[in-house]
Amino acid sequence: MKFSTKVLALGTVISLVGLSVLTFIQYRTISQEVENTIESTIELASSQVAEVIHSELQGKRNLANYLSELLASADSQDVKGLIEQPSLRSVFVTAGIGYENDGSIIHNDSGWTAPSNWDSRSRPWYQDAKRNGSQSLTKPYVDEGTGAVLISISQPIYGNGGFIGASFFDVDLTSLATLISAVELEYATVFVVDGDGTVIAHPNSKLNGQNMSTFTNRSRIIENTELVTVQGKEYYLDFHPTKVGNWSVGILLPYEETHLPLEEMKKTVFILFLAILTLSFVIYVGAMKVLMRPLSALNEAMKNVASGDGDLTKRLDTNTDQEFKELAISFNGFVSIIQELIQGTKQTATQITEYSNVAANSAKDSEGLLHTQQQEVEQLATAMNEMSTTSSLVAQNAQSAAESAQTADTAAGEGSSIVLETTRAIQNLGDQLDDSMRAVKDLGNSIGDIESIVSVINEIADQTNLLALNAAIEAARAGESGRGFAVVADEVRTLAQRTQDSTTEIRSMIDKLQQGSQSVTKTMNTSHSLAMSTVEQAQTANHALEDIRSAISSITEMNIQIASAAEEQSLVAEEINNNTVSIKELSDKVADKASHTSEQVNKQSEHIEEQNKQLNQFIV
Repeated sequence: MKFSTKVLALGTVISLVGLSVLTFIQYRTISQEVENTIESTIELASSQVAEVIHSELQGKRNLANYLSELLASADSQDVKGLIEQPSLRSVFVTAGIGYENDGSIIHNDSGWTAPSNWDSRSRPWYQDAKRNGSQSLTKPYVDEGTGAVLISISQPIYGNGGFIGASFFDVDLTSLATLISAVELEYATVFVVDGDGTVIAHPNSKLNGQNMSTFTNRSRIIENTELVTVQGKEYYLDFHPTKVGNWSVGILLPYEETHLPLEEMKKTVFILFLAILTLSFVIYVGAMKVLMRPLSALNEAMKNVASGDGDLTKRLDTNTDQEFKELAISFNGFVSIIQELIQGTKQTATQITEYSNVAANSAKDSEGLLHTQQQEVEQLATAMNEMSTTSSLVAQNAQSAAESAQTADTAAGEGSSIVLETTRAIQNLGDQLDDSMRAVKDLGNSIGDIESIVSVINEIADQTNLLALNAAIEAARAGESGRGFAVVADEVRTLAQRTQDSTTEIRSMIDKLQQGSQSVTKTMNTSHSLAMSTVEQAQTANHALEDIRSAISSITEMNIQIASAAEEQSLVAEEINNNTVSIKELSDKVADKASHTSEQVNKQSEHIEEQNKQLNQFIV
């Protein structure tokens, strides 16, 4: 991308961003002002309507209060005359009074007669007046006869020091719709609702008495202005409380119509935005062409310097703007330095060509001599390698023989040690057999002693049995008095019998132990004799192993000497072989270097020749 194009693009982007930010800020500011204007207009209109409603109803409430004071001091005939005055009928649809003593009513509605069971005291307007003790307004209701929406103003009547009844005055709210329709607020719908959302007055009389949710999608009064959607269309909805009961003035204002000027302004601003942006782009293009003329001239001059078969004698014109003048001076200085360098390089290249030719000839001679030396060294390396291999084999065989002899000596030593340990073990076994024989003999003596003790116990048991038998006989003679003694004597005889049985079993076991002891004694005598014989044979084997070890030691010493000599010879041969191989490798490397040097010298000569051709293109 050209530099001029980049500058043009940057300027366009800056203009675009600046205009966009400015347009956005302006649009946001105007939008906020429009919103504020709408809210203030709605607030002002609803306040005016609320004041009109209050003024309209307040006059009727004052009249109702005045008439109630007159009715308090009038008799029934006077009451009838007061409420049937034409001026009163023009203000109120119906007026009357209900009495506390019998619930009767006096009214001015000629088209309605109270039923016989009708009681004023059960009516809401009567109960509100009595309960509140002051003037009250009923909730709006639809008259069954006319279908009009009415409210009733009720007020308590006091006389003779107490409550005597309540007056009522029915007000037709149709006039309110006429009043609110006169409000000059374009596109707006003004209506009046009570606290629970019931419509009191609306330009569309069919909506009177219904809940406002039928045309606002809201069933309760809201505190602040908000947007609601009704049948797919957005509206501003706002409520303003009145001084009449819990009534509120509602305003429904369509969002789209109120923002028409803003939308028109947005279109106008967008068109102006595009026009200004286009004009800015045209101005940028013209300015860039004018500003870039010196740079274009400088670029053309540099092309002229670069052309002409490398003529370094050409210079740029410095008679131009300050910025481009400095650039031309710097370029002319750079060309002068290049001119001097090319001149020196051409002279140096001529000398290098001569030196390269001499070096190429010397490299060829060195390469031939090194090739001959390489062949001689290769033959020497082959011979030394064979001698080194033979020496290594001798050393390896001698070393293997020495290791085998050493292994045999180690095995003989281990065998001698095992024989000695076996001899000691057998001797220990003989000693243990002697101890065991003595222990078995002592065991036999102890068994004999036990047998004597058992004989004594058996004799005691016989004697006890005899005594128990005598005791039983004596007890039998004693009769009933000796029966307990007979039981004891029988138990003693039973114990004596059990003792005899036990001593018989013990004697049987002692006989078995004596037989086993005699058998063990014979076996131990035989084992002792065999152990002594084995000790003598082991000592003989130990002497033979000592003789074998002496012979192996002599063989090992001779093998070690042979292996050492062969190893030294192998090491010397290996070292000579390594040196020979190193010499051969060095010779190969030197030969390769010489060959490579020769090739490089030839290539260098070619490059120098090419360089001379290129340098000769410059005019210095």
